Formats: sequence, C-alpha cells, structure tokens
Amino acid sequence: MRTQLVMHLLVALTLGALFLDVKSDIAGFQNKAGAISFTLYFFSIGGLSSAQTVTREWPLLWAEYHQGLYSAITYAITRLVLELFLLRVLPAIAYGGVFYSMMGLRRETGPFVRFLFGSALASADSALLCTAVSAFAPRHTGAAMLVSTVLMLGCLLLSGLNLNLDALPEGVRWLPDISFGKHAFEIMLSSELDGQMVLVDVPGAPPVRIRANVIIEKMGLSTTRYAEAFVALIGIGLVLMFVTAMIVALQMRPSFKAMCRPAAGSVSHTPRRQTPSFRAASLRAMFASLERGSSFFRTVTAKKKGRKKFPAMGKTCGGTEKVSVSTLNEPSNQPPPPGYDVDDI
Repeated sequence: MRTQLVMHLLVALTLGALFLDVKSDIAGFQNKAGAISFTLYFFSIGGLSSAQTVTREWPLLWAEYHQGLYSAITYAITRLVLELFLLRVLPAIAYGGVFYSMMGLRRETGPFVRFLFGSALASADSALLCTAVSAFAPRHTGAAMLVSTVLMLGCLLLSGLNLNLDALPEGVRWLPDISFGKHAFEIMLSSELDGQMVLVDVPGAPPVRIRANVIIEKMGLSTTRYAEAFVALIGIGLVLMFVTAMIVALQMRPSFKAMCRPAAGSVSHTPRRQTPSFRAASLRAMFASLERGSSFFRTVTAKKKGRKKFPAMGKTCGGTEKVSVSTLNEPSNQPPPPGYDVDDI
C-alpha cells in the first residue's frame, strides 16, 4: 500500500506541475481532456499490479478450500474488496485530490466529489478486469497480462477522446456502454466543463466563445448523465467481481482444473484425481509393504532373543522364521483396518 500511495502522489505532483492552472481557452480544453485521459491510462496500467489478487496464493487456496475451511466465492470476494479499497480506491482519491487542486479546476464541492469518485471507480474497474482475466489462467501470467492490457486499451479507446463515439458504425455503438473508460471520462470531463465557456481564437477573426457543452456533445458524450454513468461504473465493477468469484469457484473443481492444466514443463501444485481402481491397487501395495516390514522385524527379534516360534508366524528354524519370497510379494487379501476406505485413498 505504501508503494501504491507514494507512486500515485508522485505522478499527481508531476502531472499537476505540467498542467498547472490551465486556462479556459481551446488549449485549456485540450489540456484538461488530455490530463483526464492520461489519468485513466495511469489507473489502467496500475490495475495490472492487482491482477494476481486471488491467484497469488493459489496452492494454499486449493489446499484450504478442499479441507473445508471456507468457500471459494467467499475468499475471492473478501480478498477483492479489501485489496481494491486499500490499493486502488484510497490511492486514486489521494491522486485526485492533489491533481485537482494543482490543475486549477472548478472550486466547487459537487464537481470535485464527482471527479474523485469517478477516478476511484475507474481504478477499481480496471483492477477487476485484470483480476478476472488472471483468474481464468492462473498459471499463465504472461498471457493474462497481455490479454488484460489489450482489453484495457480497447476500453480506453472508446472513452471519447481518441475516437468520436457518434462516428462509430451502427453495429458497434453499444461497445462504449460496457467500457468503464467512457463512463469515467464522461464524468470527469463533464464535471469540469459543464456550463463553462471556451475561448476559441480564429485566425483573421475576433475570438469566439463557445459553450463547452457543445464540444462535449460533439464528442459523443453527455453533460447530464452523471447518475447513469455512476450506475454503469458500479455495475461493471460488480459484474467483474461476480465473474471473478465464479471463475475461482470453477477452478477449484477438478473437472474444470483438468481443462486448465498448466503447459508442459511447468510445475503444478494441483493434486491429481485418482481413479478408484488405482487407489485400491495403491492401498493393497501399501499393506503388502507393511506386512513385509512386520515379518522382517519379527525375524530380527527372534534372532536376538532366541525364540523358537511366534504364534502368528509359520515355522521357525533355529530361532529364525522362514519367510517365503513369494509370500512377501503377494498382495494381502485382508480387508483394510478400521477407519480406512479403499475408495477414499
């Protein structure tokens, strides 16, 4: 947590120094939009550090789950809530407070609170996206990181700054609605520019003042859908958390683990499920080995003490029991001792 907090504060100070007290002109509009977009990129890349939230202790989780200590869904949700609050939400709020004040944005409570909560939810959603991908492939960290990065870049591409949302083809206009980048960018940018005037310098003509709402709407965003955007961010986070918990629960089942076996040459910490016939053969071999060890111990004891015969053993010769090799190698037909079940081993 200390590293996350220090890094967020350093980036906030650096970004605040670069965008110190921006003006209300077209350059200031570009700087505000660019700084908010960079903030979302920073939170998304930082979310990769939380990708292994539920897979970091995978062998221990597997062992404790099959011992009945807790359920997989309870473990996943508890771990996600704690780590997201401590490592994503709190550093994002600290970042937003420093960055907002240095950049000279609106000194009003409403826009400030919306900016902080929008950035915190965007940071949490990006981390949940990485966690869900990593939970699906817990032993392929490199591939999970690559897929997470591509998905986050796609979400940020649909934020509204790099791509005009109104210019999207009809068949894919629903994609921005499931992108956390679009909703977070809309909240953070609209909170600052709603009702503001932007001074546009036109060469050869006097300066023109344009309402910022007009520019935002031309980008395919809205300045009035704050509630819908917050509900969308919370809903995306809850869906990703539920998907992650269900993936972890399925990973704990042997049938699903068989489909997700590690690649050749990697070390697996998952115990293999044995068939009943294999377990029965292993049990018979174990009891045969125990019987041979017991016979050897009695033979050595008879030599030392000079006993003629043991009641439970066959014939003796000069205080030494004659043990047939074929008898030792033959598996025992006796039932296992009380408390053992052949099919449970």
